Amino acid sequence: MVPRRPRIGGWDTHANQAVDHPNLLRTLGGTLSAFYDDLETIGVGDDNAQRRTMVLVWSEFGRRVQQNQNGTDHGAAGLSFCVGRGVTGGFYSDYPDLPALDGNGNMKFTVDFRTVYATLLERWLGLEPAATDALLLQGAPIAPYPRLDLVPAPPAPAALRRLLTRPAG
Repeated sequence: MVPRRPRIGGWDTHANQAVDHPNLLRTLGGTLSAFYDDLETIGVGDDNAQRRTMVLVWSEFGRRVQQNQNGTDHGAAGLSFCVGRGVTGGFYSDYPDLPALDGNGNMKFTVDFRTVYATLLERWLGLEPAATDALLLQGAPIAPYPRLDLVPAPPAPAALRRLLTRPAG
């Protein structure tokens, strides 16, 4: 299945944020719920698509803490979350320290987005750790990004081969 990247516009809430933001969250929540419910009706072998699908939602930018004209400007420290049966629920970050902003008035991120990517590339998509690090580090002389307990470690290679080669029901 080809990954889809649906978009819901209007998150750039420089004004009218108190009204627009809750409406956007309701739209996002309703859309995710309907999609996830639909997956349960799609048969995949002796299973359904809901068990084989994870949705990653991410924001390309955060918001500033300081309000201006009933909204906020672009900032750092955006958010992401995953939905799916394979996700180990929980909060995988520290709460932002609102009084300790950077020099530009931005919140400081506590988990690098590449940590989320590294975790999903390996534990959901099955990429080897060395390939994940090569992809994300691109030769930079820094330590590999840590992996989160967001999804369980992949099955052993033999179990994975059996899973992938199992005939459709």
